[in-house]
Amino acid sequence: MEARKKAEAFGTKIRAIIDEGLNLKVDDGPHTYLNYANGVEAVSVTYGRDVDRVNRLQTLKKTYDPQNRFRWYNPIIRS
Repeated sequence: MEARKKAEAFGTKIRAIIDEGLNLKVDDGPHTYLNYANGVEAVSVTYGRDVDRVNRLQTLKKTYDPQNRFRWYNPIIRS
């Protein structure tokens, strides 16, 4: 478990360095391309900070997949 924590910390540090080097600084915080997410990001980081958009995505998910059968490691709906 210790190795996992070290790896996650290293990954977070590297991501910050890359973002800084690419000048990806934005006023509303970090962003992660969904296919590169590692599963620990907040919904707002991977799906956007537009509350209406996230609510719409969550409503669609509840409507078309109420049993959450089509889930993966970085879901739109947190359980």
